[in-house]
Amino acid sequence: MSRFNVLEFAFMIKLQTKKGLSESQIKKLIYYSNHDPKIKRFTHDYVRFRNKKSFDSWINDDTRIFTLTNTNDDLLGIIWIKPKINKYSKYQHTFAIRIYKPIRGKGYSYDFAKNVLSTLKTEGLWLSTNIENIAAIKLYNKLAFKQIGKENDQIIMELGF
Repeated sequence: MSRFNVLEFAFMIKLQTKKGLSESQIKKLIYYSNHDPKIKRFTHDYVRFRNKKSFDSWINDDTRIFTLTNTNDDLLGIIWIKPKINKYSKYQHTFAIRIYKPIRGKGYSYDFAKNVLSTLKTEGLWLSTNIENIAAIKLYNKLAFKQIGKENDQIIMELGF
């Protein structure tokens, strides 16, 4: 049994891959984006998901969303892959992961990301993260992302497949 399956069993967590989010998950995403201090400090989600209108203007048909939920379908984590060009990377899709407070620090991010990355059919991904977000940088290094640039307080990393 993989580590992810052990965690899944022990904490009644399930990985659910789907396009889009339920209305209750969108509300939770907006809540976390506006109230979680780490999300506000290290991401732009407080702008991206300030309210339903900003979420609707951000989402498009090409956005792939993967959710980490419990058996009640509560949003505990999210990964999105979205077409976006960056001057530092040859890849044209960005990768983002968020693990929310109820399960943050419990070892889910690596297994969640690894599981999602193993399903992708793209040539590669890029991301940017705040230089002070040490936990995220450690995760991305463990996932084999490589730093390719730096802009202001952001590190740009990419992962080729």
